[in-house]
Amino acid sequence: MDRANWKGFVRGSILEERELRRNWKERICKLSSLEFERGGSLCAVAVHENLICSGYSSGAVVIWEGDGKNILRFRELITTVDTQGQKPQVSSIAVHNTLCAVGFDNGDVCTWHTSLSLSPLCHCRCEGSVKSVLLAASGPPAFAAMTDHELKVQMSDSNGQWTCLESRNYEDKIGHAMFIPSSASGSSTEHVAIATQDTVSVVAPGKGLLSTLDHVIGGKLSCMDCTADRLALGVGSYGYGTLGNKVRLYCLETTKMISILGSHYARSRVLI
Repeated sequence: MDRANWKGFVRGSILEERELRRNWKERICKLSSLEFERGGSLCAVAVHENLICSGYSSGAVVIWEGDGKNILRFRELITTVDTQGQKPQVSSIAVHNTLCAVGFDNGDVCTWHTSLSLSPLCHCRCEGSVKSVLLAASGPPAFAAMTDHELKVQMSDSNGQWTCLESRNYEDKIGHAMFIPSSASGSSTEHVAIATQDTVSVVAPGKGLLSTLDHVIGGKLSCMDCTADRLALGVGSYGYGTLGNKVRLYCLETTKMISILGSHYARSRVLI
């Protein structure tokens, strides 16, 4: 830096910092309005890299594709029609790489390739409204669909044929479910962590129950997140003790609890 111009350098740095702070405070950014005006309200949306998948109360499913700055195009996918000739409402969406999965309130679940055919690659049906759909991040293409009491896992082989690996019904209401990253082995897909009202377990699709990590008698599991080797679980308040409003951390390899994170005055709702 030129000594004769140090004041200008400092002045420029201060102005740049002020501009950055002001822009952050006012959240100045570029906004793109994605309007799909064919009836129906937006019900669910999922994002992966440059893909945005949106679902509507009219049953429409749209994939928007951009280049990071602008939305280049969108494609309306062909959805299913129920026996009464009406399209069901979208209830959940997931998108990852080249696969998009959508759950509907009538129990239908469809998957599409994000850039090829407009028709579904796979269609299955669950009992009750689909509250969440999940996509495996590694291994063979696979998705899981979850209702209040049912978990269903479908996987595609090398020929593009989809088969149901797992279909389980739970007496207690399912609260949370997610694929465990990088847990695929051999021809199987990733394992699935499931939290019901008071129990958290791991299922290996096609092989059944793998392990039960914990059973919190009288407690309520409020949120869950996991990595390849750790699982974090939020436990709400219960009883007269001090066990509630904690986050419990488990080792997935040993299935043992390794830590309890306290200092929470209310129930944890989200883990990231």
